Amino acid sequence: EILGTILAHLPVVDHLEVRRLLIEGILLLAHYHQETVLTSLLRQPLPMESHLTEVWQAVAENLPFARTMLHGLMGRLQSRFSPRTNATSKADIWRLAAVDPLMQGMIFKALQTLLARSHVPSPLEPGPEGIVSPFHRPEDRGIIPPPSSRITIKSMQLLFRRVNSERLVCGLEEQGVWSLLENSATFLEGVGLLARLCLQNMEGYRQRLSELVLRGMDTEVLSCRISSTAVCVEFMSDPILYQEKLLKPAVFMLERGVDQEDEALRMLSLRALGNMALGAPKKVKQYRKLLLEKCLCSLREPTSTSVASEGMAALTKILAELREGDVGPSLEAISEQCRAFFDNESEMLRFKAFVLFGTLAKVVRISKKHLFKVEVKKAWVSLMLHCQDPCSCTARACMETMFQCLHFWGPKGLESPPGQRAASTDEMMVFQTTVCSVLTQKKPAVLYSFLLETITYVRSSLSSIRVAACNLAGIIMKQMSASYLKKLDFPALRNSLQELQLDSDPGVRRAALETLKILDNCSQHGLRA
Repeated sequence: EILGTILAHLPVVDHLEVRRLLIEGILLLAHYHQETVLTSLLRQPLPMESHLTEVWQAVAENLPFARTMLHGLMGRLQSRFSPRTNATSKADIWRLAAVDPLMQGMIFKALQTLLARSHVPSPLEPGPEGIVSPFHRPEDRGIIPPPSSRITIKSMQLLFRRVNSERLVCGLEEQGVWSLLENSATFLEGVGLLARLCLQNMEGYRQRLSELVLRGMDTEVLSCRISSTAVCVEFMSDPILYQEKLLKPAVFMLERGVDQEDEALRMLSLRALGNMALGAPKKVKQYRKLLLEKCLCSLREPTSTSVASEGMAALTKILAELREGDVGPSLEAISEQCRAFFDNESEMLRFKAFVLFGTLAKVVRISKKHLFKVEVKKAWVSLMLHCQDPCSCTARACMETMFQCLHFWGPKGLESPPGQRAASTDEMMVFQTTVCSVLTQKKPAVLYSFLLETITYVRSSLSSIRVAACNLAGIIMKQMSASYLKKLDFPALRNSLQELQLDSDPGVRRAALETLKILDNCSQHGLRA
């Protein structure tokens, strides 16, 4: 009765000293009657009025007492009350009335707190084989989140047990979501997995979750924006945003995210935009100008390997949903950016570039065929060489892309490359010999330009590419007509190949020696002609 009287009068008391004394009275009662005070406070309607906020703030100022109250709150969550439980006392009845109706709403509040307070580490470049999360850093492993985050995670564990979804609870435990969330190095991975499981198992909550995510993305708190965008990555791969008419504001906020300086936010925003092709494929054409522009910007001015990788991955998904006419002038720009990454030191960027170029080749039909043929010509030497890329994933992707581009050459004498897999050296040399033979007859000038470009690759930082360049140069010289052999600068070619005799890789030295022999034979043949 005393507590009820204080709570009834507190909202209308204007004198600060009197309000302070009344709040102290509530805290004093809570020291001796914690259960009763907690129940009464929890029964107050939401949103919380200012006088109740003052009470909770006063609790927080006394750290030992705040811990005691917090343990009491968590004990409430752990109590497995249900509507079928027989209330044995007035306290039980009050507890049921106060706690159960709040459970569902508290889930969203806990999610919002988790997204806002948790630390987000900087991203690290993913490898070509793909890793679970691009946000791991060795120095972040084992980092313990601040107490507020641990408390939020523990509260969420208890709250999710009240959602009446055994599949969700089991999924969260089996896939280690809580462990991922507790470590800042794997936090974003945990957030994404949590969002995916909620989408799959919380049908009735999907709209509210979507609205919560958009609010988080619109905040000025960077950590909250990053975490909310990580959730949006999953939501964009699902029809929910389109169905709830939230796709437009989501795209607008992702567009802003791509333009930000923070690397993690840019990466996640690009990934989410690319996922529109999964969640709302019919809308890709409507937003194509924005999507293509933002992805291309990430390639023209890449702040990191990871951002460029996400940009190419997003473009690959987007192009799969577009037709030739939808791409427009972006075709040349995409081709140019792909070629810029073909010889990058990063295995991931080379891999993504070849996959993207192959996807672009699938989009091109009749009207853009002549234009894309020029782009294929510019890329052809890189394609032939990187079929023997040191990274097996990149080599396979390059082979598949070359297969997609082969028909743009036109001559029917060209055969398909040796299967859509990484080719052996012998298989690749047979294919290259066939290509050069056809070009000698049909396009000798093109073959000559290919030789000049191939020679530049003998200085590649990748030893397997240096070997491939020596082999290809030898094949081209064998096939080249006498009139074009005369145009070659034999001393310069010989110097380039002789320098490779000092290479640390024995394979490079052997390949260079074989090509030198071919060069000497061609030189004598050219002089006789």
